[in-house]
Amino acid sequence: MQKSLPMLFAASVMAAGLSVGAETIKFADVLSRWKVARLSSEENGEYVRVHTVAKAAGNYGQVYKLVPASPAGKYVQISVENLENSQAFAWTCSPTKSVRRDFGVVFKGINTYEPRVNASYVFSICQSGLREKTGAWINYESMTFSAAPENSLIAVKEPAAGVLKVGDTLNFKIFRKNKCMAPVAIRLFIGEKRAHNLQNFKVCKDMVINAVYDEAAKCYTASVKVTDDAYSLDTVKSKLYLVAAADLDGVSTYFTMPFETKLETSHKIPTALFKADSPETRDNRQQWYDMVLGKKNLALKKPLSY
Repeated sequence: MQKSLPMLFAASVMAAGLSVGAETIKFADVLSRWKVARLSSEENGEYVRVHTVAKAAGNYGQVYKLVPASPAGKYVQISVENLENSQAFAWTCSPTKSVRRDFGVVFKGINTYEPRVNASYVFSICQSGLREKTGAWINYESMTFSAAPENSLIAVKEPAAGVLKVGDTLNFKIFRKNKCMAPVAIRLFIGEKRAHNLQNFKVCKDMVINAVYDEAAKCYTASVKVTDDAYSLDTVKSKLYLVAAADLDGVSTYFTMPFETKLETSHKIPTALFKADSPETRDNRQQWYDMVLGKKNLALKKPLSY
C-alpha cells in the first residue's frame, strides 16, 4: 500500500532521530543524522566538541534539518556543557527559506526556544569560525523536542497575542522532577543576536522573580505583572531580544522570549556597565561597580570608572 505524504514525512522524521512526540537526542546522533556543513567534531564522553573548519565559507558552519511542526507550547532544548570563545546561534526558517526567525546565541547550560511554527520547518544551529584558522569549540550534549523538556525554563504571556507591553503578565515555569537544593530565582536580560552580551533588564520594580516549587506538577512557577517600573525597550527597532535565566543548583537555564517586546516607560536601560556573557559575570561586574562607585583612584587622583 502506498504511504501518504504525512506518513512518509513521519517516517523521515523518525529516521532523522526525532519523534513526532518528545525525544532527547544525543548531539553525536544529531551530527550523524542531520545535514552538516563546514563543521568538524570529536566525541568526548557525554558531549561532542564541535569546531567550524578553517576557511569556512561565510565564516560559519551549521547543522540543520527539516523537522515537524512546533506550535505554541512545543519547545526545542539545546544542552551545552561548555564553550570556548565561540558563538553559536539558533534559527528557524520555512523549507523555502522565505521566512526566517533568529533566536540569538547559545549559552553554556540549557537553552530553550519556542519556534511557534505550525508546519514542517528547518531548524539550524550555526557556529561562527575564525576565518583562516579552525574555530573555537563548543561542547554540545543533546537536543530535545518536547512540550515539557526537563530543566527548561519557559514563559507564557497574558494576553497571548501581540507584543509584550505594560499591563501584561508573564507566567514562568521550569520543568524539574526534583526540587533544587538552593532557592530558584528568575532574572531577565536583553541580549544581542550575534554576541554573548547580556544586560540586566526588569519588567517591574524587582530585578529578581522568585520561583516556587510545585511538587504535584513537578515544576517551578512564578508570575509577574509588567508595570511602569520596567525598562523601556523595543526589540523590533533595537534588534535585541529578551531572555529569561535561572540557576538550577549550578546549571544555568535560558529561555528566549518568542514574542517581541515594546515597553514605553520613563526608565532607560543603564549603560554604565560593560556587557557580560553570563549572569555570573554580570553579577561580578555589578558588585565591583557598586564597590567603587563614587570612590577615587588614589594613583590618578580621579573618580574610578568601570
